Amino acid sequence: MKKKVYRLVITLMGSFGAYAQAPGGVQTDLRIWLKSDSGFTPSQWTDQSTAGNDYTQTNASRQPSLQPATAKFNFNPVVDFGTTGADARFMVVPSGKPFTANRLNGNIFVLVNRNSDSSFRDYLGFGATGTGTGLIQANYPVLTASSTGNKTMQLYPYASPANTFNQKLDIGKTYLSDVSWEVGVSNGIKYGLNSYVATSSGTFAAGYALTANGSVLGAQPEVTDGYIPEVIAYERVLTDSETQRVRSYLAIKYATSLDQTTPYHYVNSQGTIIWDATLNSQYAKNIAGIGRDDASALKQVQSKSINSTNEMLISLGNVASQDNATHAANYSFDNDHEFLMWGSNGILGFTEYTNANFPLVTHRFSKVWKAQTSNYNVTGTDDVYFNILKGLINSFNLSGKPTYLIMSTTPDFSGNNHFIPIGANVNTVDGEEYVSAAYQAASNAFSGFTSNGTFYFTIAGTPVGPGGVLGVFWNRADKEVTAPSGTVNQWVDQMFGIKSSQVADVTTMPAYISVNNAATAANFNFNPYLDFTATNQTLGNESVAPFEGSTSELEMFYVIKDNVWTANNRFFGVNFDLNNSASGQFIYDWNALHQANYYSRGNTSNSGIMTNTVLNPALSTTLSNISNVSLSAVDGTVQHRLNGSAIGTNLTGQTVYIGQGGFVYGANNQSSMSGNDVGVTAQIAEHIAFGNALTGTQRRQVETYLAIKYGTTLTDLTADAHYRNSSGASIFNADATYRYDIFGIAKDLTGGLDQRISKSINNDGGQPTPLITVSTDKDFINQNNTHANLLTDGQYMVFASNNGAQTFTGSAITAVDGTAFNTPLGARWKATDTNGVGCVNLRFDATNIPALAAGESYYMLISKDESFTNPIYQRVLRTGSTIDAAANFTDNANSYFTLAKANLQISGSTVSGGQIGISSIPGWTPSASDSWLELNARSKGMVIPRISSVNNIPAGDWVKGMFIYDTTEKAFKVYNGTEWRRLGTTSGSVFCN
Repeated sequence: MKKKVYRLVITLMGSFGAYAQAPGGVQTDLRIWLKSDSGFTPSQWTDQSTAGNDYTQTNASRQPSLQPATAKFNFNPVVDFGTTGADARFMVVPSGKPFTANRLNGNIFVLVNRNSDSSFRDYLGFGATGTGTGLIQANYPVLTASSTGNKTMQLYPYASPANTFNQKLDIGKTYLSDVSWEVGVSNGIKYGLNSYVATSSGTFAAGYALTANGSVLGAQPEVTDGYIPEVIAYERVLTDSETQRVRSYLAIKYATSLDQTTPYHYVNSQGTIIWDATLNSQYAKNIAGIGRDDASALKQVQSKSINSTNEMLISLGNVASQDNATHAANYSFDNDHEFLMWGSNGILGFTEYTNANFPLVTHRFSKVWKAQTSNYNVTGTDDVYFNILKGLINSFNLSGKPTYLIMSTTPDFSGNNHFIPIGANVNTVDGEEYVSAAYQAASNAFSGFTSNGTFYFTIAGTPVGPGGVLGVFWNRADKEVTAPSGTVNQWVDQMFGIKSSQVADVTTMPAYISVNNAATAANFNFNPYLDFTATNQTLGNESVAPFEGSTSELEMFYVIKDNVWTANNRFFGVNFDLNNSASGQFIYDWNALHQANYYSRGNTSNSGIMTNTVLNPALSTTLSNISNVSLSAVDGTVQHRLNGSAIGTNLTGQTVYIGQGGFVYGANNQSSMSGNDVGVTAQIAEHIAFGNALTGTQRRQVETYLAIKYGTTLTDLTADAHYRNSSGASIFNADATYRYDIFGIAKDLTGGLDQRISKSINNDGGQPTPLITVSTDKDFINQNNTHANLLTDGQYMVFASNNGAQTFTGSAITAVDGTAFNTPLGARWKATDTNGVGCVNLRFDATNIPALAAGESYYMLISKDESFTNPIYQRVLRTGSTIDAAANFTDNANSYFTLAKANLQISGSTVSGGQIGISSIPGWTPSASDSWLELNARSKGMVIPRISSVNNIPAGDWVKGMFIYDTTEKAFKVYNGTEWRRLGTTSGSVFCN
């Protein structure tokens, strides 16, 4: 024993100085200190205390394994104790250990993360030992996780703590659990879960404290089925201040935020406050930190809260590494007791923000982080790197404009600010992509970064939102869907990078459908979508709250489609909170959308108060829907609109609570999920949420974005007849005639819109089918993002029909040259151009358009006015069931067009004896039998009249068909009877070809 102690002390001297170390610096009566980052092998886990209680396992089939560091354990390694049956793993110490005697008080700290909870899950037990192949009981006592109620930690054989959500354990999450017991003292058992303390009734009997009769770490007949990164035990009950030191050490190392129901300080090994929970009470979400504390052997040089995947990762000296140990080998704090701690206010969304020195910045995150420094070396090399999830700034990245990390001494960033550009270089850590902003401490560039003080930081730039309206959640199937084998395994939100992926142990997930044929194109207007093909499929995120901080109002838009609506099938649901306080039938029952109704519970985790609202207007069973649900906890209202309709469902006096937990698309009753809702067989293309009630104009901006993108005609065009761009300006006015089958193409970067091909999905007036598809190129089949990227920001081209008949029964039209078209289509269209789109390609579905008689041709007629006064026309050809044309509609104005058929008696019969040929080639004679004049040469060209301006020709001499070359404009021009038009360019030409 002495030899072992001597060896350990020498090691400590080499690393941290000549004194024994202990968790939080609490050394007295420390009997077990097992650390996954020090002293582990599968056969022996070396005790880092001076007690020498090494846990061993000689049976290879029962040996646990060391797993590499991941973000789940704050970039520290973890010991894997297997699963169940033959894979269950454990280690032991022999009898006579680990405590010096039986019947003593005790205090245990264990970090646990479990894979399942179907029965008791044991972690550390006393009173038995043995390393055979069989699992043995060591229950005097055993720290276990119960499988009933809220599934809390339990010191068996005594009762669990009070059934409160603060003590609840969830699968896949890492918890800091501690328990203390006093032998013979009534109510002497105290439980702490992430520092939240609860007591257990009963008196701990001395006969159950056989803590010197050996110990089992890991699986007993009640297996562990999980991970343990660190185990600490004392043979006494620590004082509150000592407990606080140990908890702080573990919470910083593993980034498990200590519970702040009552403000709870973080302290160093000397008991000095390094995170003042009272002063920082508004920033109590997802607390984490980096620091050095030699008495605790703590050297955490990179950290990210494990409570939320969407938090910042902050590292010392350089961009973060894959694991803390690697980073610590290269970068070290200069001072002992040097810490940088931080926490956030947990508010999602954006706040308008400007700074005269950074004119491109329009907004900052509403989420603000507060940092507190302790004994920080601000003159040395202890630089701070803010590693920011690339997805967290998705909304800023979409704009293509600079994004900044701002540091400030004021919480509203109104003064003493320091801007750091966020770089574009991507660093991948534990499978996540990060970009970074570096603060060099020695530069003294920001006076608010002091040795012992506080400052605030956040992110600012020019964000993009649907329709130019900034929200809190934006899932769109045309952005960041990962489906390597056709099955979706990740869907990344475009506001803050929230990831939807596998939920718990449910492996049935929806399919990703790309567009490559007419059938898939028709569902969501050439845009891809997620397809829930069975009611057991699910996708979501249990650890991130998409509506965090949005407690007063919420407005959501869904673009969904299904052929069979079932009232109780769940499409989307939010949990009560991130502690999963709700369970069983209540899970994911907040802000839930079913196929035919909206559903939510009240403001407690087991609330029987329910809002169950039938959606009115009802969703279509044949077309995709833009469903809009708005909620207000302020005035207790629930409202529903469909495809831009006026309010249908309008409930008042409701108990509205906006869920602050994770979320799930589809089923929540699969495998280990405890809900009772089956999923849907439905398709989804987009889901948007706003943490506030939208104004009428904002709502129309979002509706326009979705309507143009998905080819859906907005239905309520009375209160607001306009489609609006991201600034709220009108880009189309649905008048009394042209308000049917509205669709279009557009690029609006601030509004997130880039629609390059479009066709109305509607059949508003009952005509056989919408006729027209518009495209930026001549491909009329494939997915939207594969088409030519020709539009520039701010350009819109929107079409609407008069709902006329698809037969040649319209009123006669006389063209500009006097040609009479007596039988145009009854169907006519209005095209509204914004910002000069130029040429677009049109395909008419001619399935229901009558065939031609002998000698007839199809013509497209385009007019500048609704009455079709003097339109221009061009012959168009029918191929099978389609007619294609290319048109350049009038810039920033309305144009009107239709199809007609006519026999204009244009013939191409052979001319006999009247051809004229001009050639520089001897012996050549005219060969073009259907022309009056043919020119031929091998090295000569034709020169037509060249003049500096058409105005040089007296206006009275202008003749239709007159052709000249304008030497000033360097362009060919032809007079069409009303105006001179340039040739050889689409600009100013009505027909592009």
